[in-house]
Amino acid sequence: MKGKRILAALLALVMVLSTTTVIFAKDWSEKQTFKDVGRRDWSHGYVENLADQDIVHGYGDGTYGPLDNLTRQQAAKMIAIAAGLDFKGKTAKFPDVPKDSEFSGYIAALVEKGAISGFTDGTFRPTALITRSQAAKMIAAAFGLAKGDFDVDFPDTKDLDPKDKALVDLLASLGIVKGYEDGKEFRPFNNVSRAQFAKMLAIAQATAAVQRAEADGATDADLAQAKKLVDNLPDNQDIGTKKSLEGRLDDLEEEEEEPGPGPVVVEVISISVNKTAVTLAVGATETLVVTFDPTNATNKNVTWTTSDEEVATVADGVVTAVAEG
Repeated sequence: MKGKRILAALLALVMVLSTTTVIFAKDWSEKQTFKDVGRRDWSHGYVENLADQDIVHGYGDGTYGPLDNLTRQQAAKMIAIAAGLDFKGKTAKFPDVPKDSEFSGYIAALVEKGAISGFTDGTFRPTALITRSQAAKMIAAAFGLAKGDFDVDFPDTKDLDPKDKALVDLLASLGIVKGYEDGKEFRPFNNVSRAQFAKMLAIAQATAAVQRAEADGATDADLAQAKKLVDNLPDNQDIGTKKSLEGRLDDLEEEEEEPGPGPVVVEVISISVNKTAVTLAVGATETLVVTFDPTNATNKNVTWTTSDEEVATVADGVVTAVAEG
């Protein structure tokens, strides 16, 4: 990421001085959008994060259903919105996805992104429950995530298609998925609960934002958005993952604060003047020329003075005879 970025601590000042948008992290501790996701529930911060962004809305009765499983079309909608994909006006081409389905555009956007390919029979199976490996594939591809630093290899993913296994491993390397029993099992064919999916999606969104902020050509707004999304992750869940993202942001800020190399200074060794003595009639002028050694010296400032301004004056190397002397 190039160019001096303005850190979060200075954003309030920047709002006055420029058009930079100030983005503040949210405190979820006192908020409860859904009556079945309490403030002490492990998934509370993740669900509130997505609800605040209008990515999840729950059921019409004020519940979220954190333990309910998620359908493939529901997952597609949430991922497409969270990843900021362009889904408007698009139509999925699967025979089992009605063109007028509310999910059609989201599914089509994920197909364009390479996050969805459907089954070998050409169907998408929109109402089927999504598995953990399917969710991992959709998320990794939709956000365009790059490999992280966590070293995790789930033994029970070895029978997956190599491409699917690689995407599960990718999410594990970023701390987005950690598996069961201290990371010994991923259980790729298990269904994903709505609570689990909220966690995966919120962390993936924050990770993708950090990745954008690290890229060449990233803007101040990219850095601010990444900081906001990382700050919005709960402090009491997936602590190592959040600290890793915070560390990457800290590295960016330190990188921006490091001064660049100063200008190269070439010292003057000696100077010479083309004439050491001149004879002038009153009112006449003579221009003296100075030569520097070396010729590429960086400080070529010369101060001109005269011992008697009543006889002669000098300015920028031009000598003018004023009177006899």
